[in-house]
Amino acid sequence: NYKLLSVNGGKQWMLFDLKTDPGESTDLASQQPDRVGSMRKELEAWIESCSQSAAGSDY
Repeated sequence: NYKLLSVNGGKQWMLFDLKTDPGESTDLASQQPDRVGSMRKELEAWIESCSQSAAGSDY
C-alpha cells in the first residue's frame, strides 16, 4: 500500500500511503523513517538482484 520515491538522485526519499492518499499529497517519510529504511533495503536488494541477472552471474 506504500510507495517509496527517490528524489534528487537518492538524496531525499518520499513515502506515500496509496490506500489512504491515492493523490500522493502527504509525504510520510519523516513520520515513518523505519518504514522508509526497510523499503529502501528491499529496493536496494532488488536493484542488486537485477544487476546480477543482467550480468548473468546468478544463473
